[in-house]
Amino acid sequence: MLQTRLEKLWNTPIAILVSGLLFTAWHLPSRFLLANGVEGQAGDWVSILLGTGLPVFLVSCFFGWHWARYRNLPLLIGVHWAIDILPSLSSFFGVSN
Repeated sequence: MLQTRLEKLWNTPIAILVSGLLFTAWHLPSRFLLANGVEGQAGDWVSILLGTGLPVFLVSCFFGWHWARYRNLPLLIGVHWAIDILPSLSSFFGVSN
């Protein structure tokens, strides 16, 4: 909803970047408090920004581009769900780095 509204105010690339930055910012506090591993180390902003911030921002820009082009929300929800569930599945099945 945010990107669609921003596209009416600004051009699509700016709307994607702003939405991506906000999406990334939403993911950082929990990682800063809880992360341990590839997502960064709790309390270390640099490792959190590199381990979580950068990957989340890149994925969010892809999601934003996909939304701007196709407007296919169910697919984006499914992909986001799959990304979120993969760590849980790997933990459940004992798959590690």
